[in-house]
Amino acid sequence: MKQKTLALALIASVLMSACGSASKAPTAAPAMPPPTAIPIPSTATPAPKPAAASNSDVTQVLTEALSKTREAKSYASKIMITGKGEVFPGVAPTNNEEEVVLLVQTSKFDGANSSTEAGGLSFKVMKVDSSVVYLTLDGTIYIKGPAAWLGAPEDKWYVVPADRAKTIKLSVQAMDLLKGGAIERGEVKDYTLANTEEIDGQSCQVYAANPEALLKRKGVFAEPISDIDTAASRIAVCADGYVHEVSISTGGKLKNDPTKRGLITMNIRLSDFSKSFVFEAPKDPVPLQAPSFAGDMDNAVATSEATPKITGATTHVEYPLPDDAKVITSTGGTVILESGLSVKDALAFYREGLSTQGLKENKQLTVESDAVFSLVMQNLPGGVAIVVQGVKIDDKKTTITIRAEPL
Repeated sequence: MKQKTLALALIASVLMSACGSASKAPTAAPAMPPPTAIPIPSTATPAPKPAAASNSDVTQVLTEALSKTREAKSYASKIMITGKGEVFPGVAPTNNEEEVVLLVQTSKFDGANSSTEAGGLSFKVMKVDSSVVYLTLDGTIYIKGPAAWLGAPEDKWYVVPADRAKTIKLSVQAMDLLKGGAIERGEVKDYTLANTEEIDGQSCQVYAANPEALLKRKGVFAEPISDIDTAASRIAVCADGYVHEVSISTGGKLKNDPTKRGLITMNIRLSDFSKSFVFEAPKDPVPLQAPSFAGDMDNAVATSEATPKITGATTHVEYPLPDDAKVITSTGGTVILESGLSVKDALAFYREGLSTQGLKENKQLTVESDAVFSLVMQNLPGGVAIVVQGVKIDDKKTTITIRAEPL
């Protein structure tokens, strides 16, 4: 259970949010057939940027490059998150020297159209062996599963209905990351020119952050780490004036076991600025289904009234149900229901309802956003936990899954 819950936490916090307007989406995977991106080379010849000498020069160069990059309408990106040590128990290995890819997301954007492919170890532990593909084309969103939490349980293409388009989006894209965090807060002053490298066939200036300045701030993905003692960041600005690489890493003693160390690194690569990409709509996509975290929804039938009491198998815990709950299925200690509660209110409802029965929240595993939540309540005999997970369907409906699982 811990593997799946932590994988969900990583995916939900880094990759997905089901709120806001329909967003730009991302790359094709080889099956079904995938959307094809065909780059058309640009004929422009970039002029090299002069080397920055002083801190004020560095700040100006980085500020101008970041501003120019944020305004790009056509580009390709790759976000990779890697981990060393048991940074996510059951997801990353315990070997401190072995680096694994927790998440990799590649994208291509051309105005409002885009394609993204996401995968990595965090998907595999959720029994997703292939990548999940998102495509936005002329205002329509397509998803290639398997991704049951989005309503795409099978390895085929799904089309997102218009009434759900606003609830399906990728919350974290490269440009979103460049617009947030230390880079947005004017802390480029902490960077100095380190060296020159060739990236994407161009000469690029690489700027490194002052480690002491980074340690004063909470590093990226620092949640699993209690005592941060290692931090690094670099930004590469190439001859075309765009940022082509940003990397941030955080390391130290782990919260769940201070005798062990972990390191999390996020690397963003940007390329193909101002190139055009052509995306093709998938053939015969099927409508997106209701999302679920467990169970088969195909044969589920919603009841007209909420079941007054449902007890988890072998746990003797009464699952609280909202007044407007419509129970879709209840088998083997797993309940799937729909409610008009918002994600925030549903989380509060189950946090309180289970706490009054003597359960304690494992806050390290809690995930909360405007679109999804995951709550793990412990303190049951035999190491069993109650897991409650929800996802926003639209402004009037949230799908909630409740189940008992051993830790």
